Amino acid sequence: MGAFKKTSNFAKFATLAAFASLTLTLALATPSQAADSPVLWDEAGSLAPEQKQALIALLIEHRKATDEKIAIALLKDAGASGIAAKSKDLFDEWKLGEGGRGMGALLVLDMAAHKARWEIGLGLLPKLTDNFGADVVKDKLLPAWNAKQIYPGIAQTVLETLRATESPLVDSGRATEILQAAGPAAYEESWSPRTSLLAWVLLGFAALGALTIGFFTLSAAEAHFTSAGWFKPRPHLSAALDFLRARWSRGGRRSSPRFGGTQDDW
Repeated sequence: MGAFKKTSNFAKFATLAAFASLTLTLALATPSQAADSPVLWDEAGSLAPEQKQALIALLIEHRKATDEKIAIALLKDAGASGIAAKSKDLFDEWKLGEGGRGMGALLVLDMAAHKARWEIGLGLLPKLTDNFGADVVKDKLLPAWNAKQIYPGIAQTVLETLRATESPLVDSGRATEILQAAGPAAYEESWSPRTSLLAWVLLGFAALGALTIGFFTLSAAEAHFTSAGWFKPRPHLSAALDFLRARWSRGGRRSSPRFGGTQDDW
């Protein structure tokens, strides 16, 4: 009887342990939850744990302050259906357009295809327009993405999104504080072959301009070539010679050892 009780207790413990392990596995595999819908799903595993925590904390705090549901999904691969269909499915599945006003927005990133797409609820369309979505992706997300700086790109995109929705967390500095707690939240442009080529082109134009100015300076009327090289009179000496020539033509002259010629009294 005692052996049976021990076996039974062990079986219960093993069952509980298996259930706990399954629960933990599901929690790690599914999107992070805030209220009744996700705010971040990093299926691609592109973000570090502290970066995920910072984004989740910011989006949850914004939701509590404004009742606006803004979420992000980083997909490993959108699959054959494409990012457009996947975005709509996630938007509906996470109920981001519900609540009567449609105050939800979803940014979906297809990491395999390097594509980004916004799904915007009707309530946020006046603030998060199509032009805004295209501009923030082009100006904030893609440059950082191309430089392999995933978190700074997403952080700046989120920050600009909250600024467009007039989130109080932006004006107070709270949004920047949360994002920077996970590391650099701003994209840092690195020296790339493209920027190197541009620098060399600009340097070439500058050198050409300097040579052109030098050529016209040396080929001016006052300049001439001597056995010692190029010679150009100093400005004050050239002006003095012109002044003396003008005085010579008017008479009333006397010798002046200073200029080796003649000049009027003055």
